[in-house]
Amino acid sequence: MHRRRSLEPRLALVADWCRPYAVVADIGAGGGQLSRYLADHGHSVIATERSAPGAAVLRQALAGCPSAVVRQGDGFQALRDLGRPFDVAVVAGMGGPTILRIVSEAPWGVPVVVQPMQGWRALRQGLAAAAFRWVKAGLCHQRDRFYPAWMVVRADEGQRFEPLVPREMACHPEYPAWLEREWQRGMRSTRRQKTPSEAVWLEVIGEEVQRWRGKTSLSD
Repeated sequence: MHRRRSLEPRLALVADWCRPYAVVADIGAGGGQLSRYLADHGHSVIATERSAPGAAVLRQALAGCPSAVVRQGDGFQALRDLGRPFDVAVVAGMGGPTILRIVSEAPWGVPVVVQPMQGWRALRQGLAAAAFRWVKAGLCHQRDRFYPAWMVVRADEGQRFEPLVPREMACHPEYPAWLEREWQRGMRSTRRQKTPSEAVWLEVIGEEVQRWRGKTSLSD
């Protein structure tokens, strides 16, 4: 019998959000760490990888795990002929634009957990512009990096994303620190001239950072 392994914090957050759901689709499951953990903790898992070599690696990682199956295919297309066999999907560990492309084909009404490694602004803006509503939002601080995550659903009703300021994260204690880091990173960027939309974003986020600085100073 294989030994259960713990997850790194960013994936532990995702696993915790999946806890209420019996069947989880892990889209682009990579080395299978999350899939194996979920299967070990009572979930049925459908793990996918786009390429044949990637699917082979995933099958090897999930060998001996009867509650996990592997499907080869690109995003939700790997599950298309199965109808709707899952309760929640996970798309994590990729860049924001890649996640947005995959999630754009998610079924209506099915919650999807997204956690980008980078490019969170592009992902969030794309979700806000499409027919997605957010259900949960969270931050993970791991090895001096912040990892934002959202549970979203394609639906006509629900909580809309605010266009520029990610205030859905405001309940998280590290929201001010994360936002200030992102703002300072944008202000320091000198590789290319900022576009008008980037300039507007930096101005609005700068105002949000100052607002939270004021709250902090009042509470000291």
